[in-house]
Amino acid sequence: MGEEMLTGGNSTTVVRVDDSVRRTVGPLTPAVHALLSRLRAEGITEVPEPRGGDEDGREVLSYIVGVVPGYPLPEWVWAETVLVAAAQLLRRIHDASTALVGEDLVWQLPTHHPVEVICHNDFARTIWCSATVGCAG
Repeated sequence: MGEEMLTGGNSTTVVRVDDSVRRTVGPLTPAVHALLSRLRAEGITEVPEPRGGDEDGREVLSYIVGVVPGYPLPEWVWAETVLVAAAQLLRRIHDASTALVGEDLVWQLPTHHPVEVICHNDFARTIWCSATVGCAG
């Protein structure tokens, strides 16, 4: 399989190659990979697995199969089961992130004190995947 351009989001160019996603490395990449690795170690499989880099210097993440809603948002994003599942996933992410509090990681925004969790800061419906919030970007 060649590269398939993925659309949506407010990120750099993102492509799918087989079972992986590749995007431009930035100053946040090491922190994001540390967080994703931590979340997966805690059993949160709804986030991609970091796989390092490729020969073009891009980061490599696992591809998560699902449907990411676009605008206009479909009705399923408003279903109570979806909203509850999303809230539960966000809670699990926050709980698992506490192990990274105090680590010397570079994030996009300044740290707010007291530091209690690593905050997602963009847990929007446009980054969820379906099968009832089967993944979150």
